Amino acid sequence: MQSKKFFLSILLFSSILSSVAVWAKDKKKMLITKDEDEQRAHEIEENWQNLEWEDEESDYIRFYGLEIQSYNRKTGEWKEVLLENKDGELVPYLELPDNSTSVKVRPSLVVGTYRYRITPYDLLSRKQEPTDWIDLEIIEAFEPEVSTISPSKIYLDEYNDGLVKVTGKNLFLPEELTDDTRHTEYILKVNALKTFKIEFIDPEKNYKINRRNNSEFLFYVNPELIPPGKYHLLATDASGLINPKNTSSEFEVRFKKRVDLDVSLGYGLPVIVYDGTFDEFMNSRVWPLTAVSKITFMPFKRKWGYFGAALNGSYTRMNTEFDSYKIDGNLVTAHLDFVYQKVFNKKTVWQDPLEPEKQQIKFKHSANVELHAGAGFTYFMDYVFHFDHDVESEHFDSTNISVNVGVAFQKYFTKRFYTEGNVDFVAAFTSGMSYGMIIPSISAGWQF
Repeated sequence: MQSKKFFLSILLFSSILSSVAVWAKDKKKMLITKDEDEQRAHEIEENWQNLEWEDEESDYIRFYGLEIQSYNRKTGEWKEVLLENKDGELVPYLELPDNSTSVKVRPSLVVGTYRYRITPYDLLSRKQEPTDWIDLEIIEAFEPEVSTISPSKIYLDEYNDGLVKVTGKNLFLPEELTDDTRHTEYILKVNALKTFKIEFIDPEKNYKINRRNNSEFLFYVNPELIPPGKYHLLATDASGLINPKNTSSEFEVRFKKRVDLDVSLGYGLPVIVYDGTFDEFMNSRVWPLTAVSKITFMPFKRKWGYFGAALNGSYTRMNTEFDSYKIDGNLVTAHLDFVYQKVFNKKTVWQDPLEPEKQQIKFKHSANVELHAGAGFTYFMDYVFHFDHDVESEHFDSTNISVNVGVAFQKYFTKRFYTEGNVDFVAAFTSGMSYGMIIPSISAGWQF
């Protein structure tokens, strides 16, 4: 039988050829002592470990034998480990009762370096070739505990340096930063599919741990890359133990305002770029008596842009006079647009006049660049010819589907108040004529 067919796992430990940690069911840790003979003692309530392996030929095996040796680092020698058999006797070679590929090993192995091998016996109880010795490192398990995370909220629409402080217990350095067998791996988990690995900041300076394993450290999250969400810091020690998932281990990345609602009113100047009808009958392409309005709802915020919808409209009073008659009417547009906004913040430095060395960096919402496009209707309302002696033509009304695309720039003067410059192109699908116009406008708005 080839040794590669055997695989050993220890309950609540890692698999073979990797570091394995011992952990009692009552969650007591091993207590390691040193005496003249470098003996190791431990306190464990349920004093056994479960060993399992796989053997493709186990149906042809009557039983197995197990040997374990411990390594004395001081003398450089290997020593037999006494194992408890079914009669309660301690023996250096444990014969198992059958061909089951698992066994409870008593007493438990303490922290240290070991090697083991398994010997199969065929159906005639003849001893076969044992496996090669396999090295095994048993390390002490420490359940990580996260006590605080500061700040508990990171606001993406405010200045932050991305530094997060963590305090807790049994929070060791990651494996790549230490040669110690005690190490901890850290990830930020936002949901079942999305995790982020944290980046330690200057561990020599910022990582601290005392004799009782009370620890603290700094890690960095990139505010430009990390998406909004509620994150849990999961710390996993070398044995696979994970800190409890609770409010102490979570922090939130979000925008200070979850939703923006912008309302603006202003003045517009429609310019008809193609039509022929209005130019012919009303002798003008530019109509200055125009009011515009817009309500924008932005519920989806990311660091690289905001997404939402806008309801925008315009009203234009159109009239013209000739020698013997005059024409007037109203042009109304209304469109529901999909909106993308790129937000620009201005960095400001506030200095305490009483303590000039103290500075606080803040972000101030400075401006937005907006792209929007959508569909709606264009309504030609109540167009009529007026002649002398109060004679009028029939009133003309027409509602037409139209599309709208535009760009806007918003400049914020306070946290809420802004002005907006906007240019929209509107194309209406009318029967009997084509109609397109550009509406530049300027507005004042308020963000709720």
